Amino acid sequence: MTSQKLCFAFSLAHSTNSPWALRIHKSKNKKGCTRHHGTNGQRERALRIHCHAKRRESLRRDNDDGIKLPLPASLARWENDVKEGSRPFLYTQYGEEDWKRHRSISRYWRHLGSMPSSRVVRALLAPCAFNMGMAALGCASKEYVDQLDLSSPLPFELTAAALGLLLVFRTNSSYSRWVRAQDSIAMVGARSRELVYLSYNIQDDHLRSQMVRYIVAHALVLKTALLRKSGLSPPEAELEDRMRADELELLRAQQNQPSHTLQVMTALLWQAGLTPAVHGRFLECLGSFASSAQALDLLYKAPIPLSYTRHTSRFLMLWTTFVALPLAHQMELMAIPAIFFISIVLLGVEEIGVQLEEPVSLLDLEGMVEDIVGDVDEASAARQAIQTVAAFKAPAPVDSNVSTTSYI
Repeated sequence: MTSQKLCFAFSLAHSTNSPWALRIHKSKNKKGCTRHHGTNGQRERALRIHCHAKRRESLRRDNDDGIKLPLPASLARWENDVKEGSRPFLYTQYGEEDWKRHRSISRYWRHLGSMPSSRVVRALLAPCAFNMGMAALGCASKEYVDQLDLSSPLPFELTAAALGLLLVFRTNSSYSRWVRAQDSIAMVGARSRELVYLSYNIQDDHLRSQMVRYIVAHALVLKTALLRKSGLSPPEAELEDRMRADELELLRAQQNQPSHTLQVMTALLWQAGLTPAVHGRFLECLGSFASSAQALDLLYKAPIPLSYTRHTSRFLMLWTTFVALPLAHQMELMAIPAIFFISIVLLGVEEIGVQLEEPVSLLDLEGMVEDIVGDVDEASAARQAIQTVAAFKAPAPVDSNVSTTSYI
C-alpha cells in the first residue's frame, strides 16, 4: 500500500500572508504510523491551534446563541439595570444585631412579606406566567386532556427524583465555587497583612516603604481587574494616592498588573537580604497571591459544564410546564396559583445556583482593600510609636547612688 500524503496548514494569524504563518506536514507510512515534519515547538504550536479550532467548531455546533427570544422592554430593562447591575452590591457583612435578626423566628414572616420585592421572584415572573398560561389552557381544554390521557401524574412521579438530584448538584457546585472565591479573596487579605508585618524586617527604609506600597498596590490592581471583568470602572485615584509617579506609570504600562506587582515585590525581596526563614515566608505569601489570582480568574472564565446547565434548564422548564396539565385535571382553576408557587420554588432553586455560579462579581472587594489599607496605616503608626519609645533616652540621675536600672 502506497504511503498516503496528508498536508495540514495551520496559521497563527488570520491572514495566510502573515509572517507568522506556520505550516506543518504529516504523513502516514506503510504501517499507518503518523510522522510529523518540523521542530518540536512547531508541532506543539500547530497542535494547540488545531485543538482551539476544533473547540471553537464544537462550541458553534452546541451553542444556543442563535436562538433569540425577545423579552418585553420593561423586563429586558430590569434585567440590565437591576438584576445584573446590582450583582456587585449583593454581598453583606453581618454584625451582632444582624445575626440576632437572622436567627429570629420572625424571619418567616419577613421573608414572606419581602417576596414581591425579591430579585429571584421577579426574575422568574416570565417563565412562571408561561406555566400559569399552560395551566389555564389545561383547565379550558380539560376534555381534550382527558382524551389524550395527559392527566396522569405518573411520568412526573417517576422523574421527580432525577429533577431533585439535578437541582441539588447544581446548587452544590455553584455554592462550592462561591466558597472558593471567598477563600481566595480572604487569602489575599490575610497574606497582605502578614507581608506588611514581615516587611518591617527589612532594614533599608527605601526598600521597606516600596515593599509596603506594592503590597497595597497588589490588592488595588487585583480589585481593579476583577471589577473590570464585572463591567465596572473603579476609580484610579486610589493608586495615585499610594504610589509614586514613576511606579504608577510603569504599572499602567503592564498588561497583567497583578503579576507585575508580584514581580516587583520578588525583586525587592532579593535585594532586602533577609534571613532564610523570613525570606522563605515572604515567598510563600507571594505564592499565595499568585494562586488566589489564578483561582479567581479560573472561576470567572470556566463555568460549570454547559451541557449540565442546559440539561437542567430544559428538564426543569419542561417538567414545570407539563405538570400543569395533571394539576389542571385534579385542581381545575386552583391549578393556576398552584403552578405559580411550584414554579417559583423549583425555578428559584436553579436561579440561585446560576447567580452563584459566577462568584467574582459578588465578592466584597472594597472591604478587602479597606482592611488592607487600614492594617498598613495602623502598622506604620505602630512602628513609628515603637521607634519613638525605643529611641527615648532616660536622663542621667541626679543622685549618683541611685541605680540606673530603675530607668530601663
